[in-house]
Amino acid sequence: MLLSNLSKEMTELLNEFLDVRNWSFHNPQSMMVAAKETSEKNIPDELKGNVKIIPQINPVIIPKVSRYEFLVLVSLVLHTENRIEQFKTVLESMKRDYQEMYDTMDDKSLVWTINGFSSDVQYVETYRTSRLTDYNSDIKQISMAIQKSKYDGSEEKYKEFIFRFNKNKTEENE
Repeated sequence: MLLSNLSKEMTELLNEFLDVRNWSFHNPQSMMVAAKETSEKNIPDELKGNVKIIPQINPVIIPKVSRYEFLVLVSLVLHTENRIEQFKTVLESMKRDYQEMYDTMDDKSLVWTINGFSSDVQYVETYRTSRLTDYNSDIKQISMAIQKSKYDGSEEKYKEFIFRFNKNKTEENE
């Protein structure tokens, strides 16, 4: 159990990620509204009141960028570098949380490192294939259910959120 709270900066950063997530999941609607808003704002003054903007829903135009103007490319590079730093900040916060949880445990082992015994949490990177019905997928599904207060620890709820037990979810993702 964590005793410390997230810093104001970390809370703001996670809220920004939530905004990006929400924008991504609501992209069609927000893009439609934004396109309509932009079109209406660009109607010449002499035509305002005589022109009606009707969003085009069908066909959906999917622009595929094949080239970037130099300033846009620079902007993308800067944005990407900023996001990398933000994710590093979140990762470091998560590592501090793991260390805090580990420090509060009564029964814990020491880990042998190249520098001798350590009571610090160690991080070991491994490469694997992610599968929809493996143990790591189970952990992610239950973690999300816990975060959303939808998991009560019962066998029924466990099976509801684990793909291999929920036939409908597994069939949808095949």
